[in-house]
Amino acid sequence: MRKSVKILLFILGIFFSNFFLNKIQINNFLTDSCISLEIYTSYEIRTSQFHNLTGSPIIINGNGGWYTVNLTVEWCTGSGTFNDPYIIQNVLIDGQNSGNCIEIKNSDVYFIIKNCSVYNSGNGSSSAGIFLDNVKNGNLVDSIHSYDNDYGIHLIYCYNITIEGNVIENNHNLGIILGVSNDNLISNNILYNNGYEGIFLGISNHSRIIGNTVTNNGNFGIYIGSSSKNNTISENTVRNNNGGGITASTSNNSTIRRNNVIHNKIGIEVWQSNYNKIYENNISENYDIWGIWVAGGSEYNLFYNNCFINNEVNAWDDGMNNNWNCSILGNYWDDYNGNDADNNGIGDIPYVIDGSANSVDQLPLMQCSLLEDGVIEDGVIEISGYNIILLTSIFALISIALFKKSKKNSNNPKKQ
Repeated sequence: MRKSVKILLFILGIFFSNFFLNKIQINNFLTDSCISLEIYTSYEIRTSQFHNLTGSPIIINGNGGWYTVNLTVEWCTGSGTFNDPYIIQNVLIDGQNSGNCIEIKNSDVYFIIKNCSVYNSGNGSSSAGIFLDNVKNGNLVDSIHSYDNDYGIHLIYCYNITIEGNVIENNHNLGIILGVSNDNLISNNILYNNGYEGIFLGISNHSRIIGNTVTNNGNFGIYIGSSSKNNTISENTVRNNNGGGITASTSNNSTIRRNNVIHNKIGIEVWQSNYNKIYENNISENYDIWGIWVAGGSEYNLFYNNCFINNEVNAWDDGMNNNWNCSILGNYWDDYNGNDADNNGIGDIPYVIDGSANSVDQLPLMQCSLLEDGVIEDGVIEISGYNIILLTSIFALISIALFKKSKKNSNNPKKQ
């Protein structure tokens, strides 16, 4: 019997360990302690085999410029095709305040820049660690470290560029800036302690900002403005920025989803922006005034399944015709005082939004759920593909079977 009990406990231990680990995995963007700020001050490139180009910036103009560089230096390989892109890697450039460290213009060949360190391009000179102008089909990936420049990475008139897995820190102006650039991806970068914005999009459409950690920047964390449209900002941690965590200014038809927006001056700002969807975000401990501020001139924006926790004022709406719930659920408000008499997870009375718009959340949530796709399914919560009721039933059956077996063995001395 002791052996059976041990087996049962072992199985139950595996079950509950997996349950809680998966629960943590789903909800880790809600925690205020999941980011260690200490990692940003000690970043190191992964290889010591640098080509030191101090005082000698890389300047490539046109596809022919790539061909020439490729023939003359060892740090550029490839042929510029999709299957064999040009690759610049393992380069260190001290710009010595003389201009861009890496500058590429008028190029549509395929290329990769990776594992490079670019710094000291200038202060106040509008120069950048990496500057791309009228460029397509590039990947700035895999441990680029851009710091102590005016701009960390600057793109203008660029398309189909991926900026992924880099550290952009301590630049005097902006971390990453995209101007008049469409269909780009900014993902899984660390942007820390830049003088103004961490990420800035201006007149840039159909781009995705996903999974970045944007902290301690001097002004806005992520700023989408100047008539930008149809962008996606999702799964970012935006924290401790001295302005708005995420700001949409004259930006329409964009999606802001599943971001962890905590301890910024203002959580999310919406300025003269229309038809945006803002949902499934954790908006917590934003300390100046608002968790979300909707300024005048903003219309037909949709907010639902967000969690508002410990903000000075959770939300303020001075716009018009904004909706604070979808057809089946609203948002979680930590200062909601209503009841839920029928236990359906929705408050019985609306939550009133502060501001001149007289907006209300008609379907305030009683708990911060943040389930995938914003669906509450009759109390059945699915976590990482596991159905809790199904798993509980399975382990209940296992427990019963083990109990019956142990009882049978205890009644049969020959099998003990």
